[in-house]
Amino acid sequence: MIGMLGYIFICTTAILGYATYNLLIKVEVLEEELLDTIDEVLDVKFKTRKALEEMRDIDSREAFEKDDDVGSVFAGLKEIVEELGEKTNEA
Repeated sequence: MIGMLGYIFICTTAILGYATYNLLIKVEVLEEELLDTIDEVLDVKFKTRKALEEMRDIDSREAFEKDDDVGSVFAGLKEIVEELGEKTNEA
C-alpha cells in the first residue's frame, strides 16, 4: 500500500515539475517579446520626436507650420509624439 502511494507521489511530482518548467519557458519567451516591443516603441518615439525637431529647425519662420496642408503634418507629428509620451509614461 505504501509502495503504491509512493509511485503516485513520484508521478504527480514529475508531472507538476514538467508543467512548471514548461510554464517558465513560456514566461521567458513572452518577457523577451515584451522587451523587444518596448524597445521598438521607444525607438519610434525617438525618431518621430527627432523628425519633428528637424522639421521645426528647417521651418524657423513657421511659414510651413501655419500653412493648412503642411501644418496638418506638423499637428499630426506633434499628436503622435504626445501619444507615445503618454503610452511610455513620459511627458
